[in-house]
Amino acid sequence: MSHSRILLILTESLANPVVRSQALRHAAVMHGLGIAEFEIAALGLGTDMHRANLLALEAAEQAAGCRIRPLEGLRPAMPGAARHNAGRLLARHGGGSEAFGAIHARTDYAALVALPLARSLGVPLIWDCRGDAVAETEYGGKGPAAALRRLVLRRRQVELVRRADRAIFVSRPLRAMLAPPWPAEKPAIIAPCAAEGELFRPDAALRDATRARLGLAPATPLLLYAGGLAPYQHLPETIAHFRALHAARPEARLLMLTPDRDAARAMAGADPAILVDSVANNAVNAYLNAADAAYLLRAADRTNRVASPTKFAEYGLAGLPIIMSRAIEDCAAAADEAGNRVDPAGGWSALDQPRPPRESIAAWFRSRYTREGQAGLYARIYAP
Repeated sequence: MSHSRILLILTESLANPVVRSQALRHAAVMHGLGIAEFEIAALGLGTDMHRANLLALEAAEQAAGCRIRPLEGLRPAMPGAARHNAGRLLARHGGGSEAFGAIHARTDYAALVALPLARSLGVPLIWDCRGDAVAETEYGGKGPAAALRRLVLRRRQVELVRRADRAIFVSRPLRAMLAPPWPAEKPAIIAPCAAEGELFRPDAALRDATRARLGLAPATPLLLYAGGLAPYQHLPETIAHFRALHAARPEARLLMLTPDRDAARAMAGADPAILVDSVANNAVNAYLNAADAAYLLRAADRTNRVASPTKFAEYGLAGLPIIMSRAIEDCAAAADEAGNRVDPAGGWSALDQPRPPRESIAAWFRSRYTREGQAGLYARIYAP
């Protein structure tokens, strides 16, 4: 029996793979575990997003295992958009005909526009804080417009600390950086980004088969990068790091898995030691198993300090050593505890260090970086 019925508010596209893995699948797994039942309100911020949501609706409902109600809102930059979007949620869900135990609003903006609905229904608002939105503006340029955006986001954050009833933070540093701080008397959990334990796991036979398909000898070192080409993901730095390793061991190879295959190939140049491919998410585990270590390089800045990348969970669930500094604070501490962090400054000597078996690393991650492992946390935050 489910403990609560939750209305999940989304203001991101249903077609976004991150939304599918971190929100839609969350609803399905929590229901399967008997923790909560869900309905989802997908507020499309502008006509284009709303149309994309309608096109993705059938697949999204299959992934979530629940009803999703799409509705069209205004883009946040438009005058009066927050009030308008809050009104749209109230008009659709504020009648009280369907009882919800709580509203779970994913991202700061979703929580902002869900506040009036929560008060109208008399239920707790759970603010799902995914990162430091103020710090993330540093990647979007400088000048008066960026300064104004930071001010708006900062005020939003302060309002949510004051008015939200409960909170989910993806890292301890994220909760700690709030100013004013999240009140100790309000419920909150730290739930890092999770990955699918059924999709990502060690598999020795799969490793051998994938390496054979890639044409790699059993002893050939294979390092892996999985992700996009956004500046914060540090692909140029990853390529430079690999090339320094390759100079010492010319047999080594780097595999880059990215949806931006052509652009990544252009960045790598005509380098036969760098392989580039693009695969569906359910095929990634084969390549994680084939690899000997994976890259997760990030800059030591405020955005990364509080982050929780899904790739970290996927790498760990496959039992992979992860080449990463301490920039992502909670992830670095977790990898140190699990025994799979590789200091990028250490070169081959760090990569060659003995580590726990992949199965042991994966078991450690399954207890903390899957939704099943986080079930107790969510049972607490969703409790009536």
